[in-house]
Amino acid sequence: MDKKILIVDDDEELCEELSDTLSGEGYSVNCVHDGEEAKNIIIKDIYDVVLLDIKLPRLNGYEILKLTKDRHSKSKIFILSGRPNIKIAPTETMTLQQEIEEGALKLADKIFSKPFDVEKILDAIKNVLS
Repeated sequence: MDKKILIVDDDEELCEELSDTLSGEGYSVNCVHDGEEAKNIIIKDIYDVVLLDIKLPRLNGYEILKLTKDRHSKSKIFILSGRPNIKIAPTETMTLQQEIEEGALKLADKIFSKPFDVEKILDAIKNVLS
Protein backbone atom coordinates (compact mmCIF):
# COMPACT_ATOMS: atom_id res chain seq x y z
CA MET A 1 0.00 0.00 0.00
CA ASP A 2 2.93 2.32 0.80
CA LYS A 3 0.80 5.05 2.42
CA LYS A 4 2.45 6.70 5.40
CA ILE A 5 0.68 7.67 8.61
CA LEU A 6 2.10 9.67 11.51
CA ILE A 7 0.44 9.40 14.93
CA VAL A 8 1.23 12.26 17.31
CA ASP A 9 -0.16 11.63 20.79
CA ASP A 10 1.36 11.59 24.26
CA ASP A 11 -0.79 8.57 25.19
CA GLU A 12 1.68 5.79 24.38
CA GLU A 13 -0.90 3.02 24.79
CA LEU A 14 -3.25 4.73 22.33
CA CYS A 15 -0.39 5.18 19.86
CA GLU A 16 0.55 1.52 20.10
CA GLU A 17 -3.03 0.34 19.59
CA LEU A 18 -3.61 2.64 16.62
CA SER A 19 -0.24 1.75 15.15
CA ASP A 20 -0.94 -1.99 15.39
CA THR A 21 -4.36 -1.57 13.78
CA LEU A 22 -3.11 0.65 10.95
CA SER A 23 -0.04 -1.51 10.31
CA GLY A 24 -2.37 -4.50 10.09
CA GLU A 25 -4.21 -2.66 7.33
CA GLY A 26 -0.97 -2.30 5.38
CA TYR A 27 -0.04 1.29 6.24
CA SER A 28 3.46 2.39 7.17
CA VAL A 29 3.03 3.94 10.63
CA ASN A 30 5.28 6.11 12.79
CA CYS A 31 4.39 7.28 16.32
CA VAL A 32 5.77 10.20 18.29
CA HIS A 33 4.74 11.40 21.74
CA ASP A 34 5.44 15.12 21.82
CA GLY A 35 5.22 18.16 19.60
CA GLU A 36 8.95 18.70 19.22
CA GLU A 37 9.44 15.14 17.94
CA ALA A 38 6.54 15.66 15.52
CA LYS A 39 8.04 18.92 14.26
CA ASN A 40 11.40 17.28 13.56
CA ILE A 41 9.78 14.41 11.65
CA ILE A 42 7.44 16.64 9.64
CA ILE A 43 10.36 18.81 8.57
CA LYS A 44 12.20 15.73 7.26
CA ASP A 45 9.42 13.58 5.82
CA ILE A 46 5.98 13.68 4.17
CA TYR A 47 3.02 11.73 5.54
CA ASP A 48 -0.23 11.01 3.74
CA VAL A 49 -2.20 11.20 7.00
CA VAL A 50 -1.35 12.72 10.38
CA LEU A 51 -3.40 11.70 13.43
CA LEU A 52 -2.80 14.57 15.82
CA ASP A 53 -3.60 15.18 19.46
CA ILE A 54 -3.92 18.84 20.46
CA LYS A 55 -2.51 18.74 23.99
CA LEU A 56 1.12 17.69 23.61
CA PRO A 57 4.30 18.24 25.59
CA ARG A 58 6.87 20.77 24.31
CA LEU A 59 4.88 22.01 21.28
CA ASN A 60 1.10 21.94 20.97
CA GLY A 61 -0.96 20.29 18.27
CA TYR A 62 -2.13 23.60 16.79
CA GLU A 63 1.47 24.47 15.92
CA ILE A 64 2.05 21.02 14.41
CA LEU A 65 -1.17 21.31 12.41
CA LYS A 66 -0.11 24.63 10.90
CA LEU A 67 3.45 23.47 10.24
CA THR A 68 2.23 20.33 8.49
CA LYS A 69 -0.22 22.19 6.25
CA ASP A 70 2.38 24.87 5.45
CA ARG A 71 5.01 22.30 4.45
CA HIS A 72 2.84 19.52 3.01
CA SER A 73 -0.51 20.90 1.90
CA LYS A 74 -1.67 17.52 0.58
CA SER A 75 -1.23 15.75 3.93
CA LYS A 76 -4.57 14.95 5.55
CA ILE A 77 -4.80 15.82 9.23
CA PHE A 78 -7.22 14.23 11.66
CA ILE A 79 -7.43 15.82 15.10
CA LEU A 80 -7.75 13.41 18.03
CA SER A 81 -9.24 15.59 20.73
CA GLY A 82 -9.81 14.86 24.39
CA ARG A 83 -12.30 17.73 24.40
CA PRO A 84 -15.66 16.15 23.56
CA ASN A 85 -17.29 19.21 22.03
CA ILE A 86 -14.47 20.91 20.17
CA LYS A 87 -16.00 23.64 18.01
CA ILE A 88 -14.88 25.18 14.79
CA ALA A 89 -17.44 28.00 14.71
CA PRO A 90 -16.32 31.21 16.43
CA THR A 91 -18.10 32.82 19.34
CA GLU A 92 -18.74 36.55 19.68
CA THR A 93 -16.08 37.07 22.33
CA MET A 94 -12.96 35.06 21.67
CA THR A 95 -9.56 35.32 23.25
CA LEU A 96 -6.49 35.51 21.03
CA GLN A 97 -5.71 31.87 21.89
CA GLN A 98 -9.24 30.83 20.89
CA GLU A 99 -8.88 32.66 17.57
CA ILE A 100 -5.58 30.87 16.92
CA GLU A 101 -7.16 27.52 17.79
CA GLU A 102 -10.19 28.15 15.59
CA GLY A 103 -7.99 29.16 12.66
CA ALA A 104 -5.86 26.07 13.07
CA LEU A 105 -8.84 23.77 13.33
CA LYS A 106 -10.10 24.97 9.97
CA LEU A 107 -6.96 23.41 8.51
CA ALA A 108 -7.90 19.97 9.88
CA ASP A 109 -9.58 17.49 7.57
CA LYS A 110 -11.55 15.75 10.32
CA ILE A 111 -11.93 15.87 14.11
CA PHE A 112 -12.43 12.80 16.30
CA SER A 113 -13.31 13.13 19.99
CA LYS A 114 -11.73 10.69 22.42
CA PRO A 115 -12.73 8.01 23.03
CA PHE A 116 -13.29 7.35 19.35
CA ASP A 117 -14.32 4.42 17.21
CA VAL A 118 -11.20 3.07 15.48
CA GLU A 119 -13.35 1.77 12.61
CA LYS A 120 -14.49 5.35 11.89
CA ILE A 121 -10.87 6.48 11.74
CA LEU A 122 -10.02 3.59 9.40
CA ASP A 123 -12.95 4.48 7.15
CA ALA A 124 -11.93 8.16 7.11
CA ILE A 125 -8.34 7.24 6.22
CA LYS A 126 -9.48 4.95 3.43
CA ASN A 127 -11.77 7.70 2.09
CA VAL A 128 -9.07 10.38 1.96
CA LEU A 129 -6.49 8.05 0.47
CA SER A 130 -8.70 6.58 -2.24
